[in-house]
Amino acid sequence: MIARIVWTILRYPVGAEVGFADEFTTEYRTVMGYHYAHGAFYVLFSEGNMVHMNQLDKLVVSVKIKKEETRWMRQKK
Repeated sequence: MIARIVWTILRYPVGAEVGFADEFTTEYRTVMGYHYAHGAFYVLFSEGNMVHMNQLDKLVVSVKIKKEETRWMRQKK
């Protein structure tokens, strides 16, 4: 169970945009955090002003991880 939680956090870091597909469209939500309750691990997403809690195995079709420049990277340029 712990390995699965660590794998989920590494695969879906906070700030990543995750695409969810339904029959007709794909909508993207931003990862806000994580929640563990009653033996299940959930990822929290924001969509507009709403927060969703999903188990990801069933729904995800794509992940876009945003890389932010650090001060060190800017100074190096």
